[in-house]
Amino acid sequence: MKSSWRIICIALLAALLFSACGIKDTPIGVSAVATPIAKSTSPIPSPSPVPSTISPLTIEPNMGGVKGYLNIRKAEWKTERLIIFFCPFTPDTSGENGVYILEPSIHPNTTLEGGYFQTGEIPPGKYVLVVGPMPETAVPLLENGQIKVFEVLAGQVLQIESEIY
Repeated sequence: MKSSWRIICIALLAALLFSACGIKDTPIGVSAVATPIAKSTSPIPSPSPVPSTISPLTIEPNMGGVKGYLNIRKAEWKTERLIIFFCPFTPDTSGENGVYILEPSIHPNTTLEGGYFQTGEIPPGKYVLVVGPMPETAVPLLENGQIKVFEVLAGQVLQIESEIY
């Protein structure tokens, strides 16, 4: 009797764990998203000069730098302080899809100033950039309707220009 009860408890626990570990399809306010990798790029012109308060970018040893401009088209975000999060991306075995996770307490981030951003403290790797006033409302950068994956290399600066709708 104890053996059957133990098997039932283990089965229920396993079912609960598997159902709680599912990946969600919604890209807004989630912590993990399966995504295809966007293939092409299209430059977005900067409508204003770089603010004078942005100092020259210094890259930390064994790190990569990222700087760029995001044209914010969401009206409700025009007056908000926006944060850009660098979420590590893990591709699947085909290399065509993968998963990113936003954990704001540990992932690198920086703020936007007039749409501009920069940081020289990004560990080399592949990232999905997620932008918003808070992690719960942040959205990933898209290209042609797909989540864009960026690669940061040690000792190099990645230039990014994009739009947020």
